[in-house]
Amino acid sequence: MTNGSGVSGDVGIRSEVIALYPLVRCLKAAEAELGGNRVWATTTPEQEIFYPFYVWGEKQRSHAFLPEAECIATRNMAAYRQFVQQRSFRGVEVPAAFTPGGLGIASVFRLAPRCKHAATPTCIKGYHCGMYLEGVHVFRTVGSAKFVAELETEQGDRIYLSPLPDALPKELPNGFAIADFVDGVHHGLKAFEPSSIIVPAVDFVDVTDFRWMQGMHTVDAEELPAVIEAAVGKVDFQMTFPERAVSPGQNLPDPDVVFDGPFVLWVERRDIHNPLLISVIAQDSWRKRPCAD
Repeated sequence: MTNGSGVSGDVGIRSEVIALYPLVRCLKAAEAELGGNRVWATTTPEQEIFYPFYVWGEKQRSHAFLPEAECIATRNMAAYRQFVQQRSFRGVEVPAAFTPGGLGIASVFRLAPRCKHAATPTCIKGYHCGMYLEGVHVFRTVGSAKFVAELETEQGDRIYLSPLPDALPKELPNGFAIADFVDGVHHGLKAFEPSSIIVPAVDFVDVTDFRWMQGMHTVDAEELPAVIEAAVGKVDFQMTFPERAVSPGQNLPDPDVVFDGPFVLWVERRDIHNPLLISVIAQDSWRKRPCAD
């Protein structure tokens, strides 16, 4: 049996997520107010990394129209404040007002993949809800990742899980370090073996204040400036499985792999170039329930 934890303990590690495509859709939504075919100027290194997502998204329109994403881009502070408050962006400070030309963007991305693999409920560390799965593709890898497990979903997306390696920073202020790690892992996948695994039942809500988006600017159809002064995003993620019943007294076989520590999870969708979301999943996002020994 292989333990999934790549770090020596997970105390102090919290779940984090990066989801760029909802921000892409926000920029697309801004065209309703600013006019079509806007060209944005970047002012930070993070914006320079992000902007190609938008340009590429215009070439592949599926990027800009995620059915799970709800977005707003507006110069109207009252409309922006109402959107944020009604959707419970907890911990986010909304500016008192926009300056002339100021723009606010916000997105809510609700993703609830249902995996195809039938799962038997079990426990992880005596308190967390786990799922025992068989016949899962577990890939060998090169580089810092030990292995990668692949889960197919009923919606057609694919979920990938890999233990959090020691080499990855534990504090990720803008999330791009996770994206770099995932890109390297994805290109290093080798042959897979059908395996049995135990994975936590994941359920999390993440609210992010994208301060690095502030200052990105363009002009509207009247050549008046439009500058992003507020940018927030909320991700609501829940991974579910069709459950398989266990007879009283029946013991599960020992799994090949157990994800019992922090791990990286990402979701890929056909015809979309980059992952829909990438996240570090720690125990604060594992569904809890008392378990019998």
